[in-house]
Amino acid sequence: MTNPAVIEYVRKYADLTGAERIEVVSPADDARLIEEALAAGELQPAGEGRYYSRSYHKDTARSEERTIVASNDEKDKGVYNNWRPASEMIPMLEDRMRGASQGKTMYVIPYLMAPPGNELAPWATGVQVTDTRTVVLHILRMARVGAEHLNDAGDQFVRAVHVTGDTGEPRPGHRRRPALLRHRG
Repeated sequence: MTNPAVIEYVRKYADLTGAERIEVVSPADDARLIEEALAAGELQPAGEGRYYSRSYHKDTARSEERTIVASNDEKDKGVYNNWRPASEMIPMLEDRMRGASQGKTMYVIPYLMAPPGNELAPWATGVQVTDTRTVVLHILRMARVGAEHLNDAGDQFVRAVHVTGDTGEPRPGHRRRPALLRHRG
């Protein structure tokens, strides 16, 4: 990773969340990450080259009523989302993220969600930082992943951060929801 704007972004959230390690991922890491996730119990085998992962059922990504688009323009919210000014949300969210990744690895996922050279590439080039291995594995399957997509992007890239905070077992009576992951190979 050589893009100074990306490096600064990653450093900011690594410091804020207290991540112990930083790892920039690429498709070459897929098999190793699957093995680590299996060993840690984050994935379960679900057939040849298939794996089962579970997420907490109250994950806000599955709750439209709790999804908020934070931007400088309320028109960005679209039809089904809630909106709040970025100036209000960013400080609140950063406060909640403070220290949430202590002792964990922060995975840096540079991605392109459009064909290289496509006219949409400027809006489909980004970096996600996460402390969750299964998030990395899913993005490896959804996008073109690699530092080469961001090294020449300058300051024009989508920024995303995902932290789990308390990853202890869910409270009694709460169920996790399934997701199926296929090995790329």
